Amino acid sequence: MRVILIFFSLTGVLFLSACSNSGGSSASDPQHVMTYGEADMDCSHFRASLPADWQQGLLNVPENPDQPNGQMIQIFYYAKINPNSIPTVYFNGGPLSSSHGDYRALVSRQLLFDPDKKISMVFIDQRGNGCSQSYPQGKDPATLQRLSYYGSRGIVADAEAVRLKIWGNRPWIAAGQSYGGYIVHRYVTVHPESLTAAISQQDVLTTDGYFRLKTRIISQGRVLDNYFTEYPDDKARLLNLRSFLSLDKCFTNPSSTTNIKRACGYEILIPLTSFIGFTDQWLTIHQWLGIMVPASGVSEAGIQRFLKIYEFGSAANPANSKGWAGAVIDYVDRNLPFGFRCEQIRNDILPSGIDLKNVLLSECMVQLQNPPPPANNPAPWQQNLKQDPLLISDLASVLQITALPFYLYSGEKDTYVPVVEFAEELAAISKFPNVHYTDYLDSGHDGSYEEPQTWFDWQLVSTTR
Repeated sequence: MRVILIFFSLTGVLFLSACSNSGGSSASDPQHVMTYGEADMDCSHFRASLPADWQQGLLNVPENPDQPNGQMIQIFYYAKINPNSIPTVYFNGGPLSSSHGDYRALVSRQLLFDPDKKISMVFIDQRGNGCSQSYPQGKDPATLQRLSYYGSRGIVADAEAVRLKIWGNRPWIAAGQSYGGYIVHRYVTVHPESLTAAISQQDVLTTDGYFRLKTRIISQGRVLDNYFTEYPDDKARLLNLRSFLSLDKCFTNPSSTTNIKRACGYEILIPLTSFIGFTDQWLTIHQWLGIMVPASGVSEAGIQRFLKIYEFGSAANPANSKGWAGAVIDYVDRNLPFGFRCEQIRNDILPSGIDLKNVLLSECMVQLQNPPPPANNPAPWQQNLKQDPLLISDLASVLQITALPFYLYSGEKDTYVPVVEFAEELAAISKFPNVHYTDYLDSGHDGSYEEPQTWFDWQLVSTTR
C-alpha cells in the first residue's frame, strides 16, 4: 500500500465559468463578480463540437444486460485512441449526468499534465443521459423495473460493448470519479479480465448506508470551517442570510407562466451546499455571498439573480427531471438509505458537541428548518425491486487473485465521500501489493484529476504494454 500526501492542488472550474469585471474587483469586493452556469449543449451541437480525429457513434445494447435478445437501447460513445497507448474508458460522476463536462475538463487538464497525450480517452454517455437514449418515463411497476437496469451493472455492460466495437477483445483501463468511481468498482468485480488497470477517484464501498450519510453530513460542517479560514468575512454574511431566510420568505421564478416554481427558506442555499465539497468552487461561493449579502445588507435582487441560475435557470440541477430514475438507481444499485433522516443524524452527533441546526451550510438544513412527516419504510415500489449493491468482500476477492493495478484516491476536503469512509474498504484491500491509495490534503470532490500524481499514475498504466 502507498500513501502519498500532496500539499497543493491546481484550481480549475468543474461546473462554472467565473467572469470578473475589468474595473479592479477583488476577492474582498465580490459584489462586482458575475458567475454563469454552463449548460450542456444539445446533442447535435456537442457531436459537431468534437474534434475531427475523435471517433464517435451510437451503439445498440440490451436494456437488460441479462437478456441480450431483449429490448434494445442506444448508447453514445466518443474516443481518441493514440498509438502505443492503452485506452481508458472514463466514467463521469452522477448518476443522471452526461459525460460532456468531464470530457471538457479532462481534455483541458491533459494539455497541462499529459501534453504528449500518452493517455487515450474513451467517453460514454451513461444510459439515460446526454446523447444516449433517455430514461424510460413513468413510475408504474414495469417502468421502475426497467429503470433498475440503468445503474452501474448496465453501464459496465455498455462499456464492454463499446470496448469490443472500438478496441476488439483486448483489455483496457477503467477510470472514473464519484459515481464513476463506483462504476469502476463494479467493472473490477464483474469483468476483471477486461481490464489492465482500474482508477477510482472520490468514491468507495461501504456496508452501512446510514453511516455513509451521517459522515457526509458531518463533513460538510468540517469543510465549511476550512472555507471560513480562507474567507473569514463570509461567516457573518452567511449568518445574516440564514436569519433573513425564514420559512415564509419565498422567491418565485419570474419567467414561469405555467407550473410556477418557487424556493422558500433554506432551500435557496442548497446550491451553495453542493459547492462546498468542490474546492475549485470556493471562489464561486465567496462571490455569490458578496452578491447576496453586500455591505448594505441582504439583497433580494442578489438572491433572485442567484436563483435565476441555480434554481430556475440552465444550471439548475438536471436531476430534477429524472427523479424517479435517480431514486431507483440509488436504491437498487447502491447501499443508500431512502430519505435523509436528518433529525436522527442530529441526535446521533449531538453528544460530540455538534448541533446540525447551527451548521450554516449542510444538506440537512432544509429538513431541520421544516421537518417532513415521518416516512414509511420501505416505500411500496421498493419492495418489488431487487437490490444489487457492491460488496467489499467481492472486490477484495478479485484484487487478491489478480495482479490488476487498482488506484484509489480520496480528498480531505471532500464532503460527498469523506475520507473517513475509505477506512472500511482499505482495511480489506490495502494489504494487496497491486492496491495504491492516495489521499490529497487540499482536494475536495473535484479532486484528483487536478493532482499531478493522479496523472503520473494514469500515464504509467496507459503506456505499459
